[in-house]
Amino acid sequence: MIYKFILFFFSFFSISYGVHFYIITTEYSPKIGMFSAANQVLGQLHLFETGQLFPVAGFMVDFSTYGLYYDPSCGPNWWTYFFEPVCVGETENVQMIYPGIEQYRRAWRHRYWMSRAVAAEIVKKIYPY
Repeated sequence: MIYKFILFFFSFFSISYGVHFYIITTEYSPKIGMFSAANQVLGQLHLFETGQLFPVAGFMVDFSTYGLYYDPSCGPNWWTYFFEPVCVGETENVQMIYPGIEQYRRAWRHRYWMSRAVAAEIVKKIYPY
């Protein structure tokens, strides 16, 4: 019995060190507009920066073939049609996952309450030029 408890307890340690890497898409909102998409990314960035995406080691933006702006002749990730790619955190020894709808809702709520000054700081960190 104690053995099972110890195994159960230690099974959480792999989660606690950031073994996931989120791939942010527009799959749940295929008709999302440009500024809504940018706000979603800002919310995710701030959650990651403040440690609220635990156990996430990093994330990238890949809007793939979803969305109003997707054009197969321009490439697969429409985020990069307009912005530089976003990839933050660690990408080695992680499991690439797509967050669920609740994570997107959480980022929306978080971005809604974020000040413009905080959003500007995040943008300057990602795009320092």
